[in-house]
Amino acid sequence: RPVLRGDTSQNGELARLWPLLQDHPQPVVVDVGANDGLLFSNSYPLLALGWRGVLIEPHPAQAATCRNRHLANPKVQVVEAAVSQHSGQAQLFADREGLHGRGLSFTLNEDDNPWTTETIDYRSAIMVNTRPLDSILTEAKVPSNFALLSVDTEGHDLTVLRSLGTFTPTVIITERYLWNPAAATLTPPSSATASCLSCTTASL
Repeated sequence: RPVLRGDTSQNGELARLWPLLQDHPQPVVVDVGANDGLLFSNSYPLLALGWRGVLIEPHPAQAATCRNRHLANPKVQVVEAAVSQHSGQAQLFADREGLHGRGLSFTLNEDDNPWTTETIDYRSAIMVNTRPLDSILTEAKVPSNFALLSVDTEGHDLTVLRSLGTFTPTVIITERYLWNPAAATLTPPSSATASCLSCTTASL
């Protein structure tokens, strides 16, 4: 059996999920919000093991870095787009580090809550192309029952999942944001909070 080495995920979630993935018949990872392809990556160790990957990143500089990082790997496809339920264009916002490739968090999410207000700088944005996830996966010829979907879109995750169509990844990694009105606080996002076997999108 292959051994997962050098877990680059933010909280070690990939190592914990590895027993569900190591013998998967469709070793494909789809990484939505792939950033530079390495930092806090849920896909990088799998690609190093020879998995096929579709890495989706809307920020031009981060997508270029990601593309260059995997340039020599024919099994990796980098798609520069934001995932949404409709094709078109949308405003992409960044965290306080800015839109010039220095930020860690990029989002289409405009929800008015304390976490986004404190983290995301809504004073400036760039326009990016948007596409439904099922359109990207169909074009990339991803099998419907692929192994892993990782979604890290800073509050936009549910919209991404709603565009999954008929694809049924075995494991989904996403983030959750817990709004607590009584305490007037929003718990920071935590990873590896949603994983499922034989996942369906019927309830999304």
